[in-house]
Amino acid sequence: MDTVEEWTAAQCAQEWGVKVRTWHSYVARNQAPGRLRHVGRTPVWDAAAVRAWPRPGQGARTDIATEEEHHD
Repeated sequence: MDTVEEWTAAQCAQEWGVKVRTWHSYVARNQAPGRLRHVGRTPVWDAAAVRAWPRPGQGARTDIATEEEHHD
């Protein structure tokens, strides 16, 4: 049976380069994978799911006009 690598919120936040508070905000807004389970009172996430999830805020901004659109 394969074992799943489990990460705490701090490890997830470190992987994404954000603060733990930001990580929890992403989870609350469904912009990050949901918790896998709790170990005691500590929530843990599937590390592979965190690595594979498309991070919010990455990539080109689509909400701003390009220079060419301003001159039309």
